[in-house]
Amino acid sequence: MRLYYGSYQNGGGLVDTLIAHNTCYGSTGPLLQIDADEHRGSVVANNIFVQEPNRQMTAVMGKTTGLTFQSNLWCGQQPQPLARSAADVFDDPELQDAAGFDPLSFRLRPSSPAIGATIFKTIVAVDFSGQRRARESIGAW
Repeated sequence: MRLYYGSYQNGGGLVDTLIAHNTCYGSTGPLLQIDADEHRGSVVANNIFVQEPNRQMTAVMGKTTGLTFQSNLWCGQQPQPLARSAADVFDDPELQDAAGFDPLSFRLRPSSPAIGATIFKTIVAVDFSGQRRARESIGAW
């Protein structure tokens, strides 16, 4: 999965958009791509991004005014400096079995550095399986 916002020359930007608690794993293109536009009040937080070797992690273009990046976990490649925050984690997220296609493969192991790692609290109270988050964790679980 990859996250992509495209303006397609029509404009509009990300406005009051929350991109949170996703797990993005391997892509032939950038895992996170945001085209240049007029963004306002939007947040990219608490996501896991695991990219393959020799692949681009991020392609954030234009100004990041109106975008906040916070508490994301990056693994495999480095994101652009403008997509980083002091609260980010740069480590292996310790996924159960990311090579599989079953969503359960992307659950966090108990020793994952993503567990309890967020400082940015979101309104996403449940994980991918619909279970209440016991501890605020980065990613879909």
